[in-house]
Amino acid sequence: MMNLENYYVYCGAKKGVTEHFPFDQDTLVFKVGGKMFALSSLKGWEEDNPTVNLKCDPEKGEELRNQFDDIIPGWHMSKVHWNTIAINKGVEDEIVKGLIDHSYDLVYKSLTKKVSLNSAFVPGAVLLPTTVNCKVSLRDPHVQTMSIQESSA
Repeated sequence: MMNLENYYVYCGAKKGVTEHFPFDQDTLVFKVGGKMFALSSLKGWEEDNPTVNLKCDPEKGEELRNQFDDIIPGWHMSKVHWNTIAINKGVEDEIVKGLIDHSYDLVYKSLTKKVSLNSAFVPGAVLLPTTVNCKVSLRDPHVQTMSIQESSA
């Protein structure tokens, strides 16, 4: 069963990934080279109703929506290029991880060579370590904190 920590660590472990809250204090956005590849509401995780928006090839996206009731056109996103996936419902974690990989790959491959080689150096971004131990506390609805420490292993 996927939880916020698993999602956070899985997305953050990819090359050059940065985290942002560009819309509000609730929507966690992962970017590579300054471009979004995954976003999710922290409140949705807290309320045990998490969803994740992921970029997707249009043909593959349509196939997925036909195959899974819990994959719908992207909420507040381009309905052609983004899907919203209900987590811990009818889509297995391994499929969700594959869709995260697919989204990351689509965005990474779209970057210019210069940006992709230097994707770890995005001005104003928080670079995530490649190996992390993540503790998430969402008890207070007004304060969301994430404590990240590099693993010594």
